[in-house]
Parts: sequence; C-alpha cells; structure tokens
Amino acid sequence: MSSDDAPTPSPDPTTDSTADPTAGPAAADELAALVRQFLRGPQEPGEDDNLLVLGLESIGLMTLASRLRAGGANVTFSDLIESPTLRNWRRLLAVGGAG
Repeated sequence: MSSDDAPTPSPDPTTDSTADPTAGPAAADELAALVRQFLRGPQEPGEDDNLLVLGLESIGLMTLASRLRAGGANVTFSDLIESPTLRNWRRLLAVGGAG
C-alpha cells in the first residue's frame, strides 16, 4: 500500500473548525463538544439546559456560529441566541441549518 492509498483521517470536531456537527453517528457528541469549548468551567450541558446560563457568552456564541457556518451550516448568531439549548440547535441544524 503506497502513501497515496492511506485512508484520510476524519476531522476532530474539537480542533477542526470545519467539522460538520450535524453529520454522522456522533453528531450529537460533536455539537456538545464544540459548545463545551465556550462554557465556563468543565460542564456537560444537558439537551435542554440554557447554554447562556451555563456561561456561553456572546463572543463565544458568535465564534460558534462562525464555525458552524464554516462547516456548511446555514445558521446565524440570531438563530442560536433565540433558542440556546443543544436540542433546539440540533433541530435547527437538521431542518434547514445545514446548507
């Protein structure tokens, strides 16, 4: 097997800003991992926890929206701040946020 035939590694959603958090079987974990980067302290947000209450600040939310867009999602800061829970964001991404 030549080096050209070697499989390409999958992007790591915790370090790769272009990883699509709405694709694949680990999509739920990928979005949660992305969000955890912007929370105060080590937290494991629940599906219906208000992420703003858990410490997600506006600059983090802007960066998160930008990373999601870079991964192909059609979301804005306003979309995310209107319903700041993982469940709502997954729903948003699934019904039209992935472009």
